[in-house]
Amino acid sequence: MIHAVPEMFKPKIRVEYPPDNKQIFEEWFYDNAYVQVQEPWIKRHYLPIFWTSFQVNNDYGKGRKMHELQAYIDGLDRSKKYFTITQYDDGPLVDFKDLDIVVFGSGGGRIDVPIPLVCMPHPYKFDIKERKYLASFIGSITHPLRQQMVDAINSLPKDQRDRYYIWTHRLPIEKFCEIMADSKFALCPRGYGKSSFRICESLQYGTTPVYISDEFIEPFDETFFEFGTKIQNPYEIHEALDYMDSNGWEREGHQEWWYQHMYTFEALKTRILEWLKRLS
Repeated sequence: MIHAVPEMFKPKIRVEYPPDNKQIFEEWFYDNAYVQVQEPWIKRHYLPIFWTSFQVNNDYGKGRKMHELQAYIDGLDRSKKYFTITQYDDGPLVDFKDLDIVVFGSGGGRIDVPIPLVCMPHPYKFDIKERKYLASFIGSITHPLRQQMVDAINSLPKDQRDRYYIWTHRLPIEKFCEIMADSKFALCPRGYGKSSFRICESLQYGTTPVYISDEFIEPFDETFFEFGTKIQNPYEIHEALDYMDSNGWEREGHQEWWYQHMYTFEALKTRILEWLKRLS
């Protein structure tokens, strides 16, 4: 059942991130799972608050309207059970108190069921016969781990360093995608949030994601090693990737399977609905 949430708590987000992500998953799920969440086997009420949009639009959770959201949460019927979905980096910025709610989350904060950080596919396609780079990263320095990663790559001998494409300034999104598609591995360091959209983007292009973080979000508690690899210490990146490359670890088509089965909007919707079957 869908709980009737006031429209003020379901705004459209004011930013498009990453580029080409015309609608974030929270909003898409509401539009595309309307029938399924009302099936009798769904025992929890769907609370369709667009946490990311509302909190970003309200000074990233510091705006005065956050008090209205907290008051709304406080007024919910405590005899009912709920679920909600958020990708916001810090999760829902409210106090649920004694509310029985399950949070499907991809960014951080309160997460009861971890889900992947997904975005709409990029429209660009490339005819690449042989990938040029061992690994690549294009992005800004939004977390100390990213700077450590860049420093670690820059400290390599030139012949090893030349196997990477590292760029920390803005590039056109089509070029971003082309470099990723031309790389065997995509460096996906966390930013402010614990996860990275690059995991989803790399899988779209059949590139193996390298998830670099100090805290990992494992989608649906499934092992990340099935389709990528995790690294905590940036100075271990080259040794790990060189070994994997030498042993033919990256498998063409394997990433595509995982993309289609967990990292598209439709696939993630299916996964969430399946998980809801298990929840009382």
